[in-house]
Amino acid sequence: MGETVRLRAVGEVPAYRPGLVTALDIGSSKVACLIGRAEHGSLRILGAALRESQGIRAGTVVSLDLVEESIRDCVAAAENHADARIQNVLISVNCGNPTSVTSRAAMALDGALVTDA
Repeated sequence: MGETVRLRAVGEVPAYRPGLVTALDIGSSKVACLIGRAEHGSLRILGAALRESQGIRAGTVVSLDLVEESIRDCVAAAENHADARIQNVLISVNCGNPTSVTSRAAMALDGALVTDA
């Protein structure tokens, strides 16, 4: 069976599509992203991508920038394949002992103008 791929114009961004299920698997050797839609009790795969994991060595993040780049590249490729943009994702992290910290920060601006860096 052949695969049909819709080509977008330069700069055209896929639209957000409701009802998508997205899974992201992050490990020491690979990052995988799968985008699908629940249909009739099963999952119809719309897009998928697999990329080499960078910035993780022996289950430990050694470069957050490289990990971010690997994840963004993989998600973008899966979105292109699905011709859709995702809003939510289920994440599986198969390395080390991951922890999550929720924090808040505040900064006094004293009336200063806020601009993009």
